[in-house]
Amino acid sequence: MLMMLAALFIALFSWWFSTGIILLAVRRADRAGGDAHMMSLIMASPLLVLGIVLAFFSLDDALITGAYGGFFGALLIWGWIELAFLTG
Repeated sequence: MLMMLAALFIALFSWWFSTGIILLAVRRADRAGGDAHMMSLIMASPLLVLGIVLAFFSLDDALITGAYGGFFGALLIWGWIELAFLTG
């Protein structure tokens, strides 16, 4: 039961924390203007690659590490897509 609550807390915290970081990056890019939207997306591209790598290497892992790796990989991929959507 404690492991399930810990996983729930980690998932909720990391999801909302990453959402806050994305919104902060978009707001800073809006204020900077110019090519700031494109630069924020370029600067976040290594996180997309890391997310793909995490998701790929967690495919065959049936342990809890595979679940966490897959979740955080998907979270990084989602974050990049969300940033791309919000920055236009």
